[in-house]
Amino acid sequence: DRFAVFWSKLGLAFQIKDDLLDVEWNFEETWKSVGWEKKWFVHFLWVKKTKEELDLLISHCYKQSQELGSEKLEFIVEYIQTRKK
Repeated sequence: DRFAVFWSKLGLAFQIKDDLLDVEWNFEETWKSVGWEKKWFVHFLWVKKTKEELDLLISHCYKQSQELGSEKLEFIVEYIQTRKK
């Protein structure tokens, strides 16, 4: 099911973005504690590879949302891609 694949990839993209925010930003910017503990993607792939994986997931989700013809889904993908908190 295309929706199931979309949501699983989008959920993974959200978590990867969350881990990157924890590692790269400070508390005043994210309102979250920051650090390297238990950031699995970042820990195993490092920041550059993690960003590459995030870009691939976001690209896939954009493509899927366009194929599904949903501006609302595109909005959610864009939010995850650009969020700072």
